[in-house]
Amino acid sequence: MTTELRLVIDTNVVVAGLLTPGGPPGRLLRALRDQQVQAVVCEAVIDEYTEVLNRPRFPFAGPIASGVVTHFVGHGLWLDKLERTSISLVDASDQPFYDCAYSAACPLVTGNLRHFPDTGPVAVLNPREAVEKLPRL
Repeated sequence: MTTELRLVIDTNVVVAGLLTPGGPPGRLLRALRDQQVQAVVCEAVIDEYTEVLNRPRFPFAGPIASGVVTHFVGHGLWLDKLERTSISLVDASDQPFYDCAYSAACPLVTGNLRHFPDTGPVAVLNPREAVEKLPRL
């Protein structure tokens, strides 16, 4: 299946989707798995997924986390080079996600809207808003 909907998914959305698969973040992960949506990733995003998802406090650390990261790498749109925006974010760890979305001209999905500007070159959505954009099959 080919999809035209591309999204950058913040790590907090991936964690929430694994912890509570019935909510909007879980629906996004299923849409990614089913290739209704294509994740946009870069090295910094994959590095953060790997580090955070494998934290021992999470019940999915280990093989499940590895499988999730492998899916993002294997099915995501990989960006080798990011265009940098002139927007500086409060949390520097969010910058690669924002720049990745900017480079791919696609929305960024996050559970931490307050970390990102309300206006600018990147549409920033919460998980529920992103789910509303999913193709209806």
